[in-house]
Amino acid sequence: MDEKHSKLKGQLDVVLENIVLANEMIDGCDPRDDVNENEPLVDVVNSIKNMESKLENIVFKLKNEEVMNYLLKLNDDLKQTLNRYSRLKKGTWPAKFNRTCIREEDVKKLQSQKPVSPQKV
Repeated sequence: MDEKHSKLKGQLDVVLENIVLANEMIDGCDPRDDVNENEPLVDVVNSIKNMESKLENIVFKLKNEEVMNYLLKLNDDLKQTLNRYSRLKKGTWPAKFNRTCIREEDVKKLQSQKPVSPQKV
């Protein structure tokens, strides 16, 4: 991967971190509460919303297939996050977040972890 695409992938990783953070925050919310009072969540979701059109514009300009695939999965996660947030704002429990975009570093970390053996009771 060339330097330009590597830099873009790094920027997309930041968007993914915000998506993951937003979903963790959504999971911790009760739909009966006023979501607008949760300023940190509103801020993270607004930053994600601001990236939505930018991601869509970037995908048409990309020449690197690896980064394009990553971006498409990231866009799926972004849309899913915004839908979950919308349901929460309407006072309904959002569906479970099914993450499709996973960074290589996360995969390597998961692969390097030793399986946990069950404890005897």
